[in-house]
Amino acid sequence: MKKVLLPLGLALSLIVIFVLGVVVAESVTKNREKVVNDILVEEVKAAEMRALNSAAETYFEDFDKLELDEEKPLITSYEDSDKNKVLARYQIIKENAEVGILYYIEVVGKNEGLRVAVVIEPTSRNILGYKIVVNNESTDYFEKLDETFFNQFVNVDMKKPVFDFTPVATITLSSKAIIRVMKMAREQFYQDIDEELPIPSVDFTFVSAVQWLSDISIFTYTMSDGTRSVDAKLKYDTSKRELSYVGADTVLSEEEIEALVATANQNKPAARITAYNPNTRVFTVSSTGYNGSIICNITLDENGKVTGYTVGEHDESYIYSPQYNGTDPIINIPKLIRESGDTEGIETITGATVTSNALIRAANVAMQSWRADK
Repeated sequence: MKKVLLPLGLALSLIVIFVLGVVVAESVTKNREKVVNDILVEEVKAAEMRALNSAAETYFEDFDKLELDEEKPLITSYEDSDKNKVLARYQIIKENAEVGILYYIEVVGKNEGLRVAVVIEPTSRNILGYKIVVNNESTDYFEKLDETFFNQFVNVDMKKPVFDFTPVATITLSSKAIIRVMKMAREQFYQDIDEELPIPSVDFTFVSAVQWLSDISIFTYTMSDGTRSVDAKLKYDTSKRELSYVGADTVLSEEEIEALVATANQNKPAARITAYNPNTRVFTVSSTGYNGSIICNITLDENGKVTGYTVGEHDESYIYSPQYNGTDPIINIPKLIRESGDTEGIETITGATVTSNALIRAANVAMQSWRADK
């Protein structure tokens, strides 16, 4: 009996030792993974802090330190997602005094986790500038945002009641995310100093816009403030992609002009005439499609009907979606409009809705401007 028990005991001991060895090995592996993860997290945090210090140094040379300020609550914006939030507030300290404020803000763009540092000069209440610290946006998508767009966020007066910026039509998600960052920084600042956000005393609603043929840089914008309709003459700057005030059919105060122009810039035409030949009635129209501008060449007869429609330069894709199995809308939509003479009854193509709408819109702009010029 003892001879039987001895091998069994030895076997059990070996099993216990083996199991303990496995447990210890797993524990060691998990601890090693935790250590590695902790190191990676700390490295990421350190990289972000270096970026935040770099942002502060851009606008406050030789500052002494960034000091985390945790005394006041930080806001979360529920516009589009509850993942739009102010992550941290830092005081920019020089010679033991606060010279600036840095807000570290995370928003959702095309993807989650776009993090931006916004630097503010508290005395003047100006946003001095920004630094993108973490960017998870698609590279080819985000890189379409150019200097004209980003220049909007440098030396911005937060005291102005109208605090609006112009998104980029073809990069809507990313451009609106950056704009949201600036608005959250402003809101956080005014919350921190316990003051109400400056808001316009008048608010305009966009009604319609028509481009002039005698001067294609000029638009007539019809606006409503709830009590009256205003026809304003605005000039479009192609380099800045902004509208500016020229005049109106009624006297407006400076604040009303500012509010009107802000509303107009939020409603810039998605299709714009870039050239017009009055002798041949040929219009060149740039219309915003899915991947950027579509250049459309449209000919009208003496009655304003479409007799010619061709598409020039564009970056639209020929593979629109799994639902689309028809002909290319770049070919099909202009053909239908030519045959009809106008856009009435022309339907968008499933799976290529944005491109279809851009092509229909281009024809509408040409016809509307021609009729308005008569």
